[in-house]
Amino acid sequence: MKRAAALLTTAGALIAVVASCNGDIRLGSADGGTSDAGSDADDARPDAAGCKTDLQCGVSSLHCDAVSATCVPCTMDAQCTNDSLPRCDLATHRCVECGVAEDCGSAELTCEPTTRKCIRRCDGALKCPEEAPTCDVSRGVCVGCVVDGSCPSDRPVCETTSGRCVMCTSDANCGDEHPRCEPAKGRCVECLTAADCPADRQVCTPDNWTCGD
Repeated sequence: MKRAAALLTTAGALIAVVASCNGDIRLGSADGGTSDAGSDADDARPDAAGCKTDLQCGVSSLHCDAVSATCVPCTMDAQCTNDSLPRCDLATHRCVECGVAEDCGSAELTCEPTTRKCIRRCDGALKCPEEAPTCDVSRGVCVGCVVDGSCPSDRPVCETTSGRCVMCTSDANCGDEHPRCEPAKGRCVECLTAADCPADRQVCTPDNWTCGD
């Protein structure tokens, strides 16, 4: 009798639960949602685990790197649409001037391997141009500077590897308004990744390296 009473009590509880759910029994998913949540919404929304598709990156100039599951400026050359930065450096996922010397378009130029910038060669036959008048004999390339003091005020820092005068070579050269140094152009910018942006503008757009939403 006790067992029968218990079964009747359990059945009554189940009926009450079903009734309270308008006759539907819904099983919650692991994240507390319903099991049939729309996949299209998931594809367009970043999550804590990182990106899976380019749609999750927020802007068309960011792309999802499948290996790190992070949004980056490029994962292939075709995504580098700026004519002055046509190659994707896969080590940094940044668009750069060159990957090999042939990218520089002239036998007089070579690709500096650290900065991925095209610089002028020099030797007995190849002379240095006015904008980079000094021949670094040890490397056989022309440089515009070797120390900061030889650079103009609007580009006060000497990037010694490329021999170019730039705004910055590290964040330490930048101020509060534009605190990050963007290495491809050697300029101070607002952000390099979304982590540099405030909570209400959580996208760093590589077109101009500014925070957006």
